[in-house]
Amino acid sequence: MSALPLEAAEKRTSAKVRDVPIGDVCSAANCRDAPRASVVSFGALIFWNSPVLDVMRPVLAGLVTAVVVAGLAVLLRRSAPARLKGPEGTIRPELWSAWLTVLGGSAVFMAAAWASIYGNGGWAVAPAALLGAAIAGFMAPSVTSIHAVHWNEQGIEGPSRMFGPTLGFARTEMAWSEIEKTGTTRTGFWYVEARDGRRVYWSYLYKGYGALMLALRAYRPSLDLRF
Repeated sequence: MSALPLEAAEKRTSAKVRDVPIGDVCSAANCRDAPRASVVSFGALIFWNSPVLDVMRPVLAGLVTAVVVAGLAVLLRRSAPARLKGPEGTIRPELWSAWLTVLGGSAVFMAAAWASIYGNGGWAVAPAALLGAAIAGFMAPSVTSIHAVHWNEQGIEGPSRMFGPTLGFARTEMAWSEIEKTGTTRTGFWYVEARDGRRVYWSYLYKGYGALMLALRAYRPSLDLRF
């Protein structure tokens, strides 16, 4: 072999060594830990893609949701109602949660509509657009006072009909003595029901609903209030 090719090979090798960043040259300790780190990373990758984690994800999501809902219910129960003066009171849906739901539903609708018209989504994203519109539409009345619940010494007055998964626009009133029982709907709303079937609805998303619970205990102590 001639000296010229050998010198060229040495130059190429020296250039490669010089091009390697100083941080990429591991020390003796780093080199010893490299196999261990590779084993840990490989184990984490296996766990992340394992069927066990696929089962755990919905369980963890359900637990987190339950904790958030329970914490929100406790917070809103202890909050001050919209109005409380002597025996009279008013509760209504918490505005920030209502607005958040309306804006979130509107964002889903607009994003899906844009993807359907200008993007590559086509009709495949139409259900998402309809879902966003439904969420925003069903929750929109809650940012007004149409779903407020009022009570005084005579009785209670509030929303009396469901509209899909949420409350409608109809309202009714009933005397305390007319209330026969309490209950919960499939979508999580609570209600008191009169002998003739009329109902007044509210939920844990009503700020200060604890004040209404105290009024129910005072005027109708025989009712089961374990919602």
